[in-house]
Amino acid sequence: MHRVLVLLLLLASGVTQAMESVTLQLKWRHQFQFAGYYAALEQGYYRDAGLDVKLVEAMPATNVVDEVVSGRAHYGVGTSELLLARRQSPVVALAVIFQHSPLILLAREDKIGNLHQLAGQEVMLESHSEELLAYMRKENLRPESLHIRHHSQNFGDLIDGKVAAMSAYSTTEPYLLRRAGLSTIEFSPRAVGIDFYGDNLFTSQDELRMHPERVRAFRAASLRGWEYAMKHPEEVITLILNRYDTQGLNRDMLAFEADRTAQLMQNQLVEIGYMNPGRWQHIADIYAELEMQPKGQLPDDFLYSTNPQRLPSWLTPTAAIAVMTILVLAALVQRNIRLSRQLRREIAAQSLVHEQLEKSEEHSRFMLEHSADTFWELDSQFRFTFVSEADHRMRGFEASEVLGQSLFQMLTPSSLLAVQQGIAARQQAEKLGEATGPMRFEFEMYCKDGSTVWAESNSMPLRDDQGNIVGFHGVTRDISEQKRHRTELQQANGQLSRQLEEIQELQSRLQEQAIRDALTGLYNRRYLDETLPRELSRAKRDGYPLALIMVDIDHFKQVNDTYGHSAGDEVIRSLGAILREGAREADIACRYGGEEFVIALPRMNLSAALERAERWRAQVQAIEVQHGDFKIHFSISAGVAGYPDHASDHESLVQDADLALYKSKNEGRNRVTCFDPSRR
Repeated sequence: MHRVLVLLLLLASGVTQAMESVTLQLKWRHQFQFAGYYAALEQGYYRDAGLDVKLVEAMPATNVVDEVVSGRAHYGVGTSELLLARRQSPVVALAVIFQHSPLILLAREDKIGNLHQLAGQEVMLESHSEELLAYMRKENLRPESLHIRHHSQNFGDLIDGKVAAMSAYSTTEPYLLRRAGLSTIEFSPRAVGIDFYGDNLFTSQDELRMHPERVRAFRAASLRGWEYAMKHPEEVITLILNRYDTQGLNRDMLAFEADRTAQLMQNQLVEIGYMNPGRWQHIADIYAELEMQPKGQLPDDFLYSTNPQRLPSWLTPTAAIAVMTILVLAALVQRNIRLSRQLRREIAAQSLVHEQLEKSEEHSRFMLEHSADTFWELDSQFRFTFVSEADHRMRGFEASEVLGQSLFQMLTPSSLLAVQQGIAARQQAEKLGEATGPMRFEFEMYCKDGSTVWAESNSMPLRDDQGNIVGFHGVTRDISEQKRHRTELQQANGQLSRQLEEIQELQSRLQEQAIRDALTGLYNRRYLDETLPRELSRAKRDGYPLALIMVDIDHFKQVNDTYGHSAGDEVIRSLGAILREGAREADIACRYGGEEFVIALPRMNLSAALERAERWRAQVQAIEVQHGDFKIHFSISAGVAGYPDHASDHESLVQDADLALYKSKNEGRNRVTCFDPSRR
C-alpha cells in the first residue's frame, strides 16, 4: 500500500510539472469585460491545454503593453492602440474580442447639448484615449480648446459638476450614472466613422517565436471560454460575484454589462476572435490621417495567423511509392505471364528453358502471394481465371470462391454501372483504332462479411495470335484509406468555401452597418461626406442641378425633457420614416447628427426642392407619435440650398443650407427657407 501511495504521488507530481504557468494581464479590474477568461478557467479549457493561467487585474497606472513586452506577463488585453504601440514594442495581435470599441465620452445632459459645447470646459480623460482625441479632431473640435484633466476613476466628479464630461466605457459607467440619477449624453467615435476594435488579445513576438504551440493553445482555449461565456451569461455572472468581485459589483450591473458586451462583440454575426486585416489597415490609416503615426502598410507580423490545414505529410510520398510499385509489379507480371505462355509451348523441346520457366514462375508466385496488391486475370466474359492471395487479405474470399465468378457480381450497383460504361467506351475506341494504354477504374467491391472496400485497378486486354481479345489481366489495390482522406479533404474544402461565403456576407453586413444610422435606417453623416462631393462632381459634369435640404426637429430637447429619451428616439424614427418614404431612389437621405437630417436631391431644381421640403413639413405637422399613454406632436424647420444657384462645392452647399435652416428657426420655426446669397 505504501508503494502504491508513493507511485500515485509521483504520478500527480508529473501531471503538475507538465502544466505550463502563464500570466494574462487584464486591462482593468475584474468584471464581465473579461468573462471569457473566467469561463476558460472554470470550464477547464486552459487545464485541458496544459496551461496553468493566472489572471492579473490592472490598476490605473498599469501599462498592459509594458507588462507583456517586459515578460512580467505572457499575454495581455489591449485596445486598438496596439497599432501605435507596435512602432516601439514587438507586440502581436492574437484575436479581436470586441468588434466595436466600448470607449465613449459621457457628458452631463443639463450642461452639454453637442460635442462643440465642450470647448473651454473641464474634461476628464484616462490614458490611452487617442480614439476619443481622434473623434474630436474629426469633428473639428481641437483638444487644445479643452481643459483636459487626468481621469480620477471617480464618476462622482461628473455628478458633482467638477467636470462637464469624462471618458467612459459604454458597458459600465452609463449604468452607474443612471442609477445615481444623472442624465447623460453618450458621444461615440463611431458617429464619424472611427470604428475601432475594442478588447484585443495580444502577446509579444518573443512569446510567439519561442512558444508557438503554447500561443496557439492559449488562444484557442480563451476563445472557447468566450463562446461559453456568451452562451451562459447568468452562470458567468454568478461566477464573477463568487470569485472575482473586487469592486463590490451587483447582479443588475453585471447583467447590463453583459448585454452591452454582446452588442459590441456581435458574436451572432462575427466569429469570436475574427480579425479583418482590411479593418486594421483602416484603423492605421485614421491614425496616420490624424498624424498619430506615419502612413504605411500594416506590419506583416502584427496579426497572428493560424497554420492552414494541410494534407498529412506522409500522403504524397506514400502515394508516389504505391504508384511506382504498381507500375513495376504490373510490368513484371505482364512480362512473366507472357514469358510463361511462351515457355509452355516450348517446354517439350527445351529442358533448359523449362528449368528457367520454373524459376521464373516461382519468383512470380512469391511476388504475387506476398504483394499487397491483387493480381488477376479474366476471360472474355469477365469471369475470373486467376486471382492472387492479396484478394483474400483485402476482401476475405478464398481464391476458390472467386474463380469462375463474374467481375460484375462483386461490384456495388453504382460501381457496376461506371465500369460497364467504361468498358463500352473502350470497346468503341478499339473499333476506331483509338484505344491506347491500360484501362483504369475506381470501384467499390463487396467483402465476404458484407462490408465494402474501394479499389483501383489498372488492366490491359489479353490477345491471341490473331490480335483478338481473349481476356484481361491487371492489378488492383485497396484505396479505401486514400478515398477516405480524399472525401475528408473535399468536405473540408466545402466547409471552408461555406465559411468564406459566410465571412463575405458578414463583411457586407458590417460595411452596410458602417454607413447606416442604427436608429432610423437612413445613411449616416460619414456616408454623406463620402457621396456628396461625388454627386456634385457628377452634376457639374453632366450639367444638371442638385438641391440640398437640411432639416431640424423644433424644440427637440423639450421632447426629451418632457417624455424621456425613448420618446425622443420614437420622434426621430418617425421623421426618418417620412423622409425615407418621400425620397426618390437617387436621393440621399441622411441622419446628419442628433435631431438634424440632410437630404441630397440630384437633378432637382430649387423650386421643386422647396415644394418637397414644404410637403415634408406639412406631413410632420399632421402626424402624432404614440409613446405610452402620450400622443406627441412636433414640427420641423428646413433650409434649402442648391447648385448651381448658391454654391459650387459641397462644403459651401452644406453651409448655405445650414444658414437657411438657421433663418427658419430665427423666424419662428415650423417653416421652410431658401438660402439668400446676400446673407453669406
